[in-house]
Amino acid sequence: MQQKKAIVLAFLMTAATLLAGCTAIDSDGDGVLNVLDQCPNTPSGVTVDSNGCHTPCAVAPKLIASDAAGDDLFGLSVAIWGRSVIVGAPKDDDVGHEAGSAYIFACDGTQWVEEAKITASDADGGDYFGHSVDISGDTAIVGAPFNDDAGLDSGSAYIFKRVGTIWTQEAILTADDAAAGDMFGISVATYGDTAVVGAHGDDGWINGASTASGTAGCSGGTCSIGAAYIFAPNHVTGATWTQEAKISASDSIQFQYGDDAFGWDVDIYDTTIVVGSYLDNQGSVGNIPFMGGSAYVFIRSSSWDPITGLYTWSEQAKLIASDALAVGRGHFGYSVGIYDHSIVIGAPRCGAGC
Repeated sequence: MQQKKAIVLAFLMTAATLLAGCTAIDSDGDGVLNVLDQCPNTPSGVTVDSNGCHTPCAVAPKLIASDAAGDDLFGLSVAIWGRSVIVGAPKDDDVGHEAGSAYIFACDGTQWVEEAKITASDADGGDYFGHSVDISGDTAIVGAPFNDDAGLDSGSAYIFKRVGTIWTQEAILTADDAAAGDMFGISVATYGDTAVVGAHGDDGWINGASTASGTAGCSGGTCSIGAAYIFAPNHVTGATWTQEAKISASDSIQFQYGDDAFGWDVDIYDTTIVVGSYLDNQGSVGNIPFMGGSAYVFIRSSSWDPITGLYTWSEQAKLIASDALAVGRGHFGYSVGIYDHSIVIGAPRCGAGC
């Protein structure tokens, strides 16, 4: 789940705990993630369950990188699973100018300690490794959307595995159809042995294509409608982190305007994926699209194909704010989260009309 403003939101949940009421944000711009407690009558850091605020593991007033430096953007992305927290620092310069890094903190029973600092094995300047992060059990995924291996800003993502307290890079994920400008890795999510990676710059169709509303009106020759990619084990070959599917919005080409930003944020829980498309056009005034935004829900098939060894994914629903037209450019779908049977969707530009 992408956290653009580095806020640990209430829908960052695990099966047993919920980091809620704790806002983690670099409030003074010094590259240090400040943890602020919103639960009354408890120590500064808390976990919360159905009984309210508890303190099985105290959190220091600040989570600080062991080698913190100015302008690292430590805290641009955050995620939590159980007693493990991962924090992205996409402008860290240790392995290249703005190559990026991520830090993993673990609770030792009494306090949070830095367990590891991870970087890409093929790190290069400007990759922004750590722009997006997620963690599930002993698996972490980190996005580097400005990686240039398949063209300028084509993007990549990285899988890390933990054994004991040691984190090791297990795989580099790239799209089968990677191209310049895709920004694969702008968002990442993982659950169990499945990972999903957003690529909001993916070009799904060409300028001039026929659509339900006429000829497409896109600048620059292509429309960046976006996509998301799913990686999982192949149950026939035994290969891990195989590209299982590429998903996109079923109605992408029905709009006059491109740049839906599908894939800007993604999340996964069990066999359900939610994808944000915050520039999706719900209507227009003259030639100006509302860009109210939307989110799409995809579900996995009940069994994998005996020939391909892979599951299939299908779009189940499109979610739109009930007041989308009144709100206008609310950017509904800018952030998304899912846990169990609940989905939370952010609309950061939703104004007084909401």
